Amino acid sequence: MVPISVSVSLLRDDKGEIVGTLGIYKDITERKILEEELKKTKDFLESVIEGSIDGISVLDKYGRITFSGKGAEEMLGYKREDILGTHISGYYVGGMEEAKKIMMSLRKEGRLRNYEAALKAAGGRIVPISVSISFLRDDKGEIIGSLGIYKDITENKRLQKELEKLSITDNLTGLYNQRHFYNELKRETERSKRLNHPLSLLLFDVDRFKYYNDTYGHLGGDKVLCEVGEIVSKSIRVNVDSGYRYGGDEFVVILPETGTDQAFAVAERISTSFNNTGLVDVTLSIGLIKYRIEYDLETFVRHADKAMYTAKQSGGDRIIVHE
Repeated sequence: MVPISVSVSLLRDDKGEIVGTLGIYKDITERKILEEELKKTKDFLESVIEGSIDGISVLDKYGRITFSGKGAEEMLGYKREDILGTHISGYYVGGMEEAKKIMMSLRKEGRLRNYEAALKAAGGRIVPISVSISFLRDDKGEIIGSLGIYKDITENKRLQKELEKLSITDNLTGLYNQRHFYNELKRETERSKRLNHPLSLLLFDVDRFKYYNDTYGHLGGDKVLCEVGEIVSKSIRVNVDSGYRYGGDEFVVILPETGTDQAFAVAERISTSFNNTGLVDVTLSIGLIKYRIEYDLETFVRHADKAMYTAKQSGGDRIIVHE
């Protein structure tokens, strides 16, 4: 069978009477093949878009959504018919400002790759995304809209936060590590100086820890350190104070908005709680210091360490305040 296109016209004599017909038959095999190929391509692209877990959307040149794939529907929890015709700015957490910022970057670069933003999903959820956008143009090169591919990076962000937490956390005690201590101490001293608010520091270690470790083994020693970590965590204010394993059996506590008397009460609470654990032969020597504007970080920590050393030299199990 050969697909054809037929054009038919009537033939008339000089009296206007119909005497026959004229038919023109054109072989349209190539056109049919092309149409079939285009349909296959269209069906393939639709299956790719519908099968994608990423959100794929087309916007007109005004930023209104003219097409939205199944991935976007599932990512945000909205029905497709509710999305179509709405402005993309309504979905960005940053609203119109974020949409304008993206458009400015898009116009400057010609395309946008892996731009991180956040979308407002159904039910009040916030979905962190990485979006890549390119312009759509007509045959004259004029911009008629844009194509965006939105990737949900919620899991990436969660893993990133976990890695960041691991990088600043002591594995054994669960307290922050020394590296994070100096970063936070710098931030808190600058804040104390700027606002003229009090700031105190506790620096302490475990008396006779080496003897305990040698007697009860490393597991016994680790148990002592874990007890200190747990006590510190329970003795300080959540989201205000912070505890750190400074190294070995040394620990530090940063106490913002805290004068000497309040800091001494925290130190007593830590010392008393530790003595009530039932662990034998070990106590705490605690040095306490209040921040002064003339201290640099090194001086601040050195004076706290000196106070701790004085407590230890005095027999341990005590708190010494640096004057």
